[in-house]
Amino acid sequence: MLTAEGQQYLTEIGASLDGIRRATRKLAGRSPSNVLKIRAYTTIALKWLIPRLSSFHSTNKDIEVFITTSVEDVNFNREDIDGAIRLGDGRWPGYEVDRLIPNIMVPICSPSFRRQHRLRSTSDLDGVPLLHSLARPDDWAEWLLNAGMKAIDPHAGPKYESSVLAYQAAIESQGVAVATKVFVAKDLRRRLLVQPFGPELDRGSFTYYLIYPRARMRSRAFREFRKWLLAEAMGN
Repeated sequence: MLTAEGQQYLTEIGASLDGIRRATRKLAGRSPSNVLKIRAYTTIALKWLIPRLSSFHSTNKDIEVFITTSVEDVNFNREDIDGAIRLGDGRWPGYEVDRLIPNIMVPICSPSFRRQHRLRSTSDLDGVPLLHSLARPDDWAEWLLNAGMKAIDPHAGPKYESSVLAYQAAIESQGVAVATKVFVAKDLRRRLLVQPFGPELDRGSFTYYLIYPRARMRSRAFREFRKWLLAEAMGN
């Protein structure tokens, strides 16, 4: 995390850094108009976006996509970013917003952990380690409330910086995590993870969105990326 002095310094030198980037790309023979900077969370980048990017590059060989990750709010006026995938309720005043994937939350654990702890219903969670993501600290509280499990502490258990770390801890039989289902779909198919019981919780409009300034639509590269991203999201 930047200190207040560091943030002020970054703000003051941001325009100069942008100029250096543009000059470097020009010197290297790359047009900035064909270079996209996309911000995402670590989990959606690793579990959903990056595995799909090869299909975009196969049909858009002239466009480069730089992926960066952060949980910080995006400021398009200060940062050199074309678009960002963020979690929220769909309201980002001043920006264009496209809804992406559904945020359906499910409990997950390894097959061996389910067998060891005989997990068959939500009541079996009592006394079992719950794995948490610091990036999404309320997921267990929301899921347990929906499941009617008021006796279980929704904040107890090991905590990890990002959801993808909690998912990996679940694969390693360290406990039960609650996950966005589309992010663990491949792990469920491969039986690295199982969904020991329901219910599934659809968070509705509280899900993942692509946000961007309207002016970005002037870029052919960004329009192509947005069109591809929305098509991928329709197929989940």
